[in-house]
Amino acid sequence: MEARNCATAAVIDGAIYVAGGRQPGIRDHDSQPLKTVEMYNPVADGWDVRADMNTARACAAGAVLDGKFY
Repeated sequence: MEARNCATAAVIDGAIYVAGGRQPGIRDHDSQPLKTVEMYNPVADGWDVRADMNTARACAAGAVLDGKFY
């Protein structure tokens, strides 16, 4: 899993999705927003990279509706 802070997360069908956030760091150039999405699969006990979001986002809210993570 990519290190990040200020991400949003949701659970769909028992898997945990983590999206966006910022690269951790204390300098201005370290705290860039991310567009990456990762999924934790508890059965396999591992993380998988999913399709990126269209736009990098940090400190956003997320919700699940009809099995989709918004």
